[in-house]
Amino acid sequence: METDLPIFSKIPEPLPQHYPAVYWFWHHIPSPQEIEEQLAEIKQAGYRTFLIQPRLAFPIHEYLGQGYLEAYRIAMQTAKTLGLTAGLYDDYNWISGHAGGRTVAGHDELRERQLFWSSAKSERGVAFCGISGIHNCMGDGLGNAFQDWIYEGGQAGWGDWQVVRAYACPEGTPAVDVTAHCRIIANGPGGCQVQVDSVGLVESGARIIVFISARCITARLVNLLHPDAADRFIEVGYEPYRRAVGDYFGSPLAFLFIDQPYTGFYTWKEHFGNPLNSLMFDESLVQIFREKHGYDLGQALLSLVQEENADTPRLRCDFFETYGDLARSRFLAPLAEWARGHGLKFAGHELLGFVGGWGFADGLQGIDVRVNLGADYFAIDEIKDISSVDACNYHPQISARFGASMARAHGRKGCMVEQYSVPVGRDYPAPAGQWHLTLAELRSQAIRHLLSGASTFLFHAFYQTSGSGYDAEPMRNPRFDFPPGINFEPWFHFHPRFAEELAGLNFFLEEVQPQPCIALLYPLRSFWHDGPSGSFNAESAFWNRWLSEHGFEYDIIDEGQVNAAELAQKGYRLLILPGVSVVRNEQFSCEVERFVENGGWLAASGKLPLATQEKGLDPALEQQFREWMESSPRTIYFAGSREEGYAKGDESLPAWMATLQDGITVQPLDGLSMTLVTRQGNTESGPAIALFNDADEERHVRLIVPQSEGVNLLPERWVPARGELQKWTYFEHTDGGLQTDLRLKPHEPACFRFKREAREDVREAGTELPHLCRLDGNAIVETAGLDENNRLQITLMCNQKGPLRLLVRSPEPPRTSAASFIKEIHRLGRDQWQIDLDIPHLPQPIVLREGWALRVPHEYKEKPADMQRGWEKDHPFYSGSGYYSVSFHLDQDALNYGWELQCPAVHTALSVYLNQVWVGACGWHPYHLLLPDNALKPAYNQLQIAVWNTAGNSFYRDTPYQRSSPFPSGLDEAPELHPFFRLRLTAQ
Repeated sequence: METDLPIFSKIPEPLPQHYPAVYWFWHHIPSPQEIEEQLAEIKQAGYRTFLIQPRLAFPIHEYLGQGYLEAYRIAMQTAKTLGLTAGLYDDYNWISGHAGGRTVAGHDELRERQLFWSSAKSERGVAFCGISGIHNCMGDGLGNAFQDWIYEGGQAGWGDWQVVRAYACPEGTPAVDVTAHCRIIANGPGGCQVQVDSVGLVESGARIIVFISARCITARLVNLLHPDAADRFIEVGYEPYRRAVGDYFGSPLAFLFIDQPYTGFYTWKEHFGNPLNSLMFDESLVQIFREKHGYDLGQALLSLVQEENADTPRLRCDFFETYGDLARSRFLAPLAEWARGHGLKFAGHELLGFVGGWGFADGLQGIDVRVNLGADYFAIDEIKDISSVDACNYHPQISARFGASMARAHGRKGCMVEQYSVPVGRDYPAPAGQWHLTLAELRSQAIRHLLSGASTFLFHAFYQTSGSGYDAEPMRNPRFDFPPGINFEPWFHFHPRFAEELAGLNFFLEEVQPQPCIALLYPLRSFWHDGPSGSFNAESAFWNRWLSEHGFEYDIIDEGQVNAAELAQKGYRLLILPGVSVVRNEQFSCEVERFVENGGWLAASGKLPLATQEKGLDPALEQQFREWMESSPRTIYFAGSREEGYAKGDESLPAWMATLQDGITVQPLDGLSMTLVTRQGNTESGPAIALFNDADEERHVRLIVPQSEGVNLLPERWVPARGELQKWTYFEHTDGGLQTDLRLKPHEPACFRFKREAREDVREAGTELPHLCRLDGNAIVETAGLDENNRLQITLMCNQKGPLRLLVRSPEPPRTSAASFIKEIHRLGRDQWQIDLDIPHLPQPIVLREGWALRVPHEYKEKPADMQRGWEKDHPFYSGSGYYSVSFHLDQDALNYGWELQCPAVHTALSVYLNQVWVGACGWHPYHLLLPDNALKPAYNQLQIAVWNTAGNSFYRDTPYQRSSPFPSGLDEAPELHPFFRLRLTAQ
């Protein structure tokens, strides 16, 4: 709320890293003027970090050419002048490693190589196995532009077919290696045929399984397992940047950013088995695997496609561990080494299976991230200097939590979260994006990320151009390349307000050190064994969602952190096992048992550990866990799926979970379910908490802060949007600790720090500093602080009639600005005062239903506006601003009250003028603005509301992505004027 009381102080200016970052999509080589103008616009919008990313509209042959690098250098020079930071985005479009095709040019051996498999029955000692109908699961639905980018000539062509292993698998007996009896009888760019002669080796009718590798002879993607791929990529993809802008490495170029290094994720007609997609392959994997494990790779490959047996957990885990280690050491580690050797931090992210979801494998249907880099996110993060993840769309999810947890595991704090958009609820290709994104949705998601542990919000993206409406092909036309291009949204000029608020919130959170009491295991070996459909996914989805929605501070940890002493040292009091079926070895159970014996708690759901990578299936291990969890009073086991129970409304968990957190308790006072996103921890001066009301209704909550003997806690409230700090003097000391009540408007954040002070330091003239202890009745505390003379200054907004009781602590009698409202004021005891007021009747709210006019810029005249519908009914393809106006009358008595304009339904941002005086602007809920008293007149008043919608109606027009009904625009409910009294309370 606005206030004229000088009780706020400005917090220090946030640093550049606190502000949001953005991709800057290039669609052509920009001129120096264009670079200067767009970087100035980026800075004006509130971004302080950018990453140049050439997209598919950018001619691939110009990538890393002389003109491109000259423009890149001018961009770095301009960034340095403007005080901006840049990240070196390391490839063309995305999929790090191909350098726009330069990596494989002249080096066909580096093109991606995949491992496929097929099976057939042996008939009269002969079997014919084939590979056919190969298609790229990532490319499905992305259109021809994707194929033209990934493949020379626009389609995948296969060659260099090689039999890796072939086995005859008679039922009930061990498999027989028949590789020597296998030969390729036909092959071509679309597949191959293999003949296996097993006469005299196995009986007729035995199942034959063949593993065949092939190189995609048209692919620009590289084989991440090849020992020379990283060096070649560095040579042709990184060194040109070093030569062109190496003197800017460190400043403004601060980090190198990789983006989803992967290969094809292929499936094919004859596919079967546990992995959903083909596997990367290099012949050296065979020898490396044998050296590490002492047996042939083929046994592990068979375990991936055959029915499970006692050895399956061991074999599958051995395979994916070796596979992932090789990809990381051969491809990622050299890139990180080059970056650090040239003064750049190493950042970026791989393809994440959890993106957009709550479960650890929720994110990408039909994609098996195990076949990429092994899904060992913690091992990959260990290579980085900046933990980085991506997030899809604008709903709660675990991306930021997972990223921050990985950072914490490696001694860092916070993570970078790349936010992108795809269509929701429609059968549209992903690059169609969301031109109808609102700033309110963007802001809410960014705040969720920060409160879940993010330190940098990276948006996807700021566009060089918005493309055209004549080509609807995904990605080739910039307009349909994962929009929105945020600078082409009509509401973009509201973005600086969002950026400043986000920076203020991030500044506050940087000082807060969370102390999670709960550790949720990321069950990597269960993932390796079970695959994306394993029960661990549903169980992890429940726990991640439930813990987040109930305000628990928790970390996601990997198995390497399951050490009883380390868990206790980090302050974890509860370990959760979400459908964990396979662990490394028996030491895991020993550490878990020791953790519980030393005072920890254990919760498990779904499967219990039944196998180890070391030994394979171990029924005794599962029995040990089951018996121990049934007998120990410090464990709880849910045999059924927690996710299924959650869907049915069963959220039951033991009462002791609520006692685990020793920090600040958030107690709802309104009877509503938890829609608050919170983050809390300690600062150097005391505990702190940030809250976000992630709901469309007001929330009323109480913060209860534990308080030590002999120490007072003095609250401070930070206002991120204004960069202001206030000594918050609305609190009460109780036996349960300090408590303060708080009303949060819809989608409002609030930040509090509680400074520890010795009691003698907070006394003046023998008493504590004055403060408001309690408020009973309908009033909103706008401000509660101390002025420069330590006088109590409270501002209340009273918008309902009725009794109001204030309990104030002060050595002198408190005074109010509305003496006529006072019924009684009396002293309760030493330095305590009770004030009883009776707020009189207020006028009825004024609903401005009639008399509105609307003008859109392409019309010359205003037209009457129907306030029951937005302008999209009459202007279904218009995106931009609309200007509403209305006149209303107030009598002289109405000027005795304050008035608040409330707009119930705005699509999507507005700016308001009253009698030619600017009132304010709102880009998100709630659309409430206080009308200036000096602008109101006792008779005729002119109210003007300018509204900006989204770009969706214009940019999706006459395309396959156009909706059957247009996106809402303007106002579709009548604005209202709500009266209130502002009551000021002062005390010495």
